[in-house]
Amino acid sequence: MSELSTYETTVNSFYLAFFGRPADPAGLAFWSGHLAGNGGDHRFMTEGFATSEEARVRFGDDTPAERIAEIYQQLFNRAPDAAGLAYWANVVEQGHASLADVAVVILGGAQGADARLADLREQASADFTALVEQGGSAYTGYAAVEAARVLVRAVTSDASQEDIAALVQAVAAFTDIASNNPAVIEAIATGSTLLALFDTPRGLLDPVTLVQALADVAKAAAGSPATLESLLRGGGMAKVLEVMPARATLQDVVDALATGGLDAAIDVVYPPRPVTPSPSTPVSSLKFDSVESGLGDRDLKDHVTKVEKADVTFTYDGAVNAGQSFQYTIDGGKHWISAGIDTSTRGVVVLKDVDLTIGAQDLPPPRMGIMEVEPVKDVLTTVQLSLVGADKQEILSATETLVLDRFAEMLDVALVNATASHFGGFSTGNTNVAGFTIDGLEQGAIVQYLYMSPGANMATWTNSLPALQDGMHTVQVRQLDAAGNASEAKEMRFNLNRETLDAPTIRLANDTGIDDKDGVTSDGTVIIEGLGDAWVTGWEYSVDDGKSWTFGGVSKDGVVPQFELGTLDIATGAFLVRQINYAGNASAASNKLEFTFDDTKPTEILSFQRIEGELEGVLKTDQDKVDLTFGVAHKDDGIVQWRVKGSADWVTVNAYHSNGTFTLEGIDLAAADPTIELQVIDAAGNVGFEQSWDIDGPAGLSVEKTVAGLKVTSSSAGAIVMGNVQIGAIGQDGGTANIGQQPLAFAGTLTLERAQGAPLTESGSPAYHLGFDGADTFKGSNLWGFDGDDTLYGMGNDFISGGNGNDTIFAYGGNDFISGGAGADTITMNVDGKTSILAYDGKDTRLGSFGDGTVISGMDRITGAEAGDVIKVGQIFASGPGTVSGSYLLSDDSGQVAVIQGRLAESNTRFQADSTGKAYMVQWTDTIGINSIVFTNYSGAALGLEVNRDAGTMTLVEAPVASSYKSIAYSFTATDSAFYLDGTPDGIVHSGVGNGLLAGQNFWLENALTSTQADSDYTSGPGFGIGIDGNMHFGRALEAGVYTMSFNKDTFATDSGYLAADDITFAGGVAGNIVQDGFSVPSFLPINYTLNDAGSNVSKMYAGYGANPIQLTTGTQQDVILASGGVQMDIRYGHIDSSAQDMLIGFGGDDQLLFQGVAETTIDKNQNGMIDWALSGTLEAHHEGIAIDIEGVIVTSELDNDDSATLQTLRALDVQVLATRDLVILARDTAAESAILLHYSDSDGNGIINGGEVQVIATFFDNVPLTDEINVIGTYAE
Repeated sequence: MSELSTYETTVNSFYLAFFGRPADPAGLAFWSGHLAGNGGDHRFMTEGFATSEEARVRFGDDTPAERIAEIYQQLFNRAPDAAGLAYWANVVEQGHASLADVAVVILGGAQGADARLADLREQASADFTALVEQGGSAYTGYAAVEAARVLVRAVTSDASQEDIAALVQAVAAFTDIASNNPAVIEAIATGSTLLALFDTPRGLLDPVTLVQALADVAKAAAGSPATLESLLRGGGMAKVLEVMPARATLQDVVDALATGGLDAAIDVVYPPRPVTPSPSTPVSSLKFDSVESGLGDRDLKDHVTKVEKADVTFTYDGAVNAGQSFQYTIDGGKHWISAGIDTSTRGVVVLKDVDLTIGAQDLPPPRMGIMEVEPVKDVLTTVQLSLVGADKQEILSATETLVLDRFAEMLDVALVNATASHFGGFSTGNTNVAGFTIDGLEQGAIVQYLYMSPGANMATWTNSLPALQDGMHTVQVRQLDAAGNASEAKEMRFNLNRETLDAPTIRLANDTGIDDKDGVTSDGTVIIEGLGDAWVTGWEYSVDDGKSWTFGGVSKDGVVPQFELGTLDIATGAFLVRQINYAGNASAASNKLEFTFDDTKPTEILSFQRIEGELEGVLKTDQDKVDLTFGVAHKDDGIVQWRVKGSADWVTVNAYHSNGTFTLEGIDLAAADPTIELQVIDAAGNVGFEQSWDIDGPAGLSVEKTVAGLKVTSSSAGAIVMGNVQIGAIGQDGGTANIGQQPLAFAGTLTLERAQGAPLTESGSPAYHLGFDGADTFKGSNLWGFDGDDTLYGMGNDFISGGNGNDTIFAYGGNDFISGGAGADTITMNVDGKTSILAYDGKDTRLGSFGDGTVISGMDRITGAEAGDVIKVGQIFASGPGTVSGSYLLSDDSGQVAVIQGRLAESNTRFQADSTGKAYMVQWTDTIGINSIVFTNYSGAALGLEVNRDAGTMTLVEAPVASSYKSIAYSFTATDSAFYLDGTPDGIVHSGVGNGLLAGQNFWLENALTSTQADSDYTSGPGFGIGIDGNMHFGRALEAGVYTMSFNKDTFATDSGYLAADDITFAGGVAGNIVQDGFSVPSFLPINYTLNDAGSNVSKMYAGYGANPIQLTTGTQQDVILASGGVQMDIRYGHIDSSAQDMLIGFGGDDQLLFQGVAETTIDKNQNGMIDWALSGTLEAHHEGIAIDIEGVIVTSELDNDDSATLQTLRALDVQVLATRDLVILARDTAAESAILLHYSDSDGNGIINGGEVQVIATFFDNVPLTDEINVIGTYAE
């Protein structure tokens, strides 16, 4: 082909694309020469076309959108898709290109059927121009332009070369007449346009013959305008096509014009009405029988089908007479069809290939499911079949409305789980029923199943589920409607769990009545045991013998649940419990607990009357054994009980005197003065009246051990003797004597020598050792050294008091009580798992602040202590904090506590703080000052203290180890936001109680963009805490954004202690169907300049500010870009890598996302400097990008998982047509103002989006980008 011929082809293409007509010879010659003289630069030509007189006259008032729609029609005979139309209209409106430029680009980008049709129309246009030039026919004026456009419109995708040749000849004649006699064209086009004639049924059926008819009518009319008026009758050619008899064809008109001119054509269009006899009486019945059925149609005799061009069958009785025939209509009688009717079988009429697609689409589309295919409306077509006579008069007719049904909607399918509402997210995907609840089933449809679990796949769909074993299953569910349409399948992945749960056992926590097994109680607490060792389980209860059940609660971490009978509206009944789990299983009922709940107190009142033999109301006596009489008032159903104080058991009073009194007989007063306790109790254990009376008898001796010595108490007077030596005395009226330091050391048991009666001894006759003011050395279980540097040896379960001096004390195990007293004492204890008490009073050990590394003289030193031992310091925490510090105390403020880990140095005379040391200094402050003691050889890993403020004690415990924050792993989905914190040495674990956090937790979540507290739902609610998966879960899924979480050291437990306080800034969350997995953002960088941070391996949050445009290339890690600051941002990517994907907030307006370098080469395969977007939503081979609106979820962390919902969402996109293996995907959720930009690379070449083939480029929140905001640098490099 010559260079000039190449330019002529280009010019012809421009005429077709922009004007929608063939080039005229003069225009072709002019513009071809211009291109040849300018090296093929077509910019001047596109400008000339766009500003030409023809463009102004024909297109002056058209909007860009209207012109683009017209370009698509004249090139491809179809309307543009909405996205493509919007894109090109925006390009023109923004001044980026002219309509002429756009027309050429659209033509050049044609693919598939569009390209084939455009090629045929280009051929026809070129042949026409050549014929006009060779034959010398006229082609001038706007009437000729409109006539020539008929050629483009008449060429269809199925046109043969013979058709094109015939069309070129006819249109050349037509344009010649239009050039010389434009009035003829105007008359023919009256009431319509020439192009609109091709949208009529006859024009659609035979466009080639229509063009020939137009040319012939114009030729005949040019010499006879009056006859033309007789043919057109004021309505133009459109009227002719409308009124032509159904049996007449366009070829009939062409043939009539050829043989008899316009008059003959008039007879074809308006035939004389024939003289016909009156309609005969119907001789047979006629009725609908069936419509051709498609594959899977389950009712072959109904009026519903999915076959678009179907055979329709009618039946009749009798015989068809001579001259009679059948005809039918599908448009209400406007057109009658007699062709394609098969009557070869007697009594049967078959209408062949009836087109059911052009009826009335008046049925609403079905409901839409998630990612369901676009619904197709049902089409109604009314077919009327008539039997007519030779005169075409109707004899008999039958009518049937047929439904073309080509679509079945996706079912709503749900698992059956009776307990799901009680277990929240734990029930998701779990069931104990091998079946589903189905909604959305069409009338007459059936449900079908496809079992997808590994190792058990079925090759075909079945109408019932197979027998399923417990475990994980995947089943697809669809409906097959009456017409045989199969709906889109709903995939159900679930765990079938039909385990047999153990029946629980129940009991009263405390059967408080007289009979502790009769179920009559005032304490309605029921203990529910045997719920199994599952991490989470539940239970229900019944009070009607199992006829109905009420949800009781959920038990986590093996916690034994309880129930209060007092919450029921019945007082007497039978209580049952059964276990339930998250899959819907329920156990058999528990044992039956029959109960009577009564918490009202009895009303009896008791009073002391007398000691028999003594005066009324007197409680004192010299008798060794007495009878005591009491009175009872308001006697009802209460039970009177008594006991001597100190006894464990109550004795029931069964005998009453006639005057309402009762007597307790034989109360022994010889050994001690008793306290008589009385109470009134009922059968349920409710206690009403309670009181005690002290009986002052003749004798008694009690001894109390204190740090200062012994307190000896008796109601009798006498001398206190140890061995043979009196060490104290009790006066005449009895009382208490304090026995302390002795002049000499004494040891032995205590005796009270009374003036009258036998001596009194202490119960058990324990031995005591009492020292003097010198250096005592004792061995025993009850030792007092008092003053002096004593050496005291215990024997187990000891009471040892060293007193003043630097004492040495050895405790030999058991539950010891040790007080070293004032001075620097050395105390050795035994590690035996039993609690011992170290008692301290003010000034018992060294006072004052301590300087690290100084001597420890004056301090007690304790060795061999263990966890569980107690330091008793008294009520010093009333106003103090009572919290334990890890550093030396510096002030005397009361109630402070510190534990300092360290080591002893310089022959154990100095204490040095050391985190690896094995010694510990314990300090506390009281009203006097700072007290300090030192522990060595502590048996545990690290010494800690648990302070009991009320008891005034400090219990030695294993000190928790503080782990420092090391890393965080995020797990964000559409319904849950969770993370795991790893630390050094340990990561977080469930604390074992409640929501898995420590009791003193302080977890704070802040919106990092607004510096305000985030929604409290995130840090509260049933889902908040550490779950069964070991992750920390927020109360609900986080909305997409940037957050800072802070926590104190009392928030997270670890295996060895706790996680130290810290704060972490991170980004991520969900907006609609887009889920950005979490990632940490340790750095914030405001920018107002060009920044190439591509080498950074630290995630950052960039925020643009200022007035100048910003160019940003982010680093190799995930970053946040705040693009809503009102400044233009160009964000550039040189590589595509999910690990470096960014989260963009507020992107839009003048912002641009641009690819450069390797990324540009990867995407712009045809190297045209732009991304070729599939703006129609349908991919073609040359496309490099597509924007889709999604209804399924996309999670950034799921792209490598073939079975994920994210991959299912993306697989709705058909990528098999791609010529290259790369595609940019902009997936949008416009309603949620969110989107995700992905890069797909078909690495395995199978044309299916698989795990590992999609990379995330960026996520967008608070705005959805347009495709023209995403491009390659090459677009702007010019």
